[in-house]
Amino acid sequence: PGRSLRIELALPGPRLPALPEAAIVWGGEGSALWQVREGRAVRVPATIVQRREGVVLVDAALREGDTVVVEGVQRLREGLPVQPERAASGPARQGPSASAPSGSGTAR
Repeated sequence: PGRSLRIELALPGPRLPALPEAAIVWGGEGSALWQVREGRAVRVPATIVQRREGVVLVDAALREGDTVVVEGVQRLREGLPVQPERAASGPARQGPSASAPSGSGTAR
């Protein structure tokens, strides 16, 4: 009684990106996200593996360091130009960010 302990679990499995739930878009082909490649928006199919408190873990063709649009995703279209911005710090908002012209989207 009155004691505490700290436990760390190492579970097997792939490391998955954690993104704000708002980064996911839905269409006829299912769920997806917008990635920024060479300054342009690219739609990437994504499967939601887990959802918790506004954050989703996704299985998608992403690598560590890739830039993903997290705001204004509904206005984006394939190939639209996207400009980098600095992201606010936080667990799901680290790394570079970008926004499409005319406020079309913000990426992190």
